Amino acid sequence: MEAAPQAPPPDGRDRYELPVLRATIGDQLRRHGRTQPDKPALISVAADGARTVVSHRQLDAMANRCAGGCSSCRSTPSPASDP
Repeated sequence: MEAAPQAPPPDGRDRYELPVLRATIGDQLRRHGRTQPDKPALISVAADGARTVVSHRQLDAMANRCAGGCSSCRSTPSPASDP
């Protein structure tokens, strides 16, 4: 469920120019994936000089897949542990 759009701040600044107060890492990944999807988020250089570039869009998608995988693997108590 997506949050309702926020009204612009009264001082005229863009809401992304305001200090981050309660944003989670997931919030930041989604925001960057939406506002600057093709900008590099991570750049890795291997020992042989090979570069790997991950965009904000790709990083957001990877985080979503990881979170989805984690939520599908939630453990449930085994019947043997019931008193």
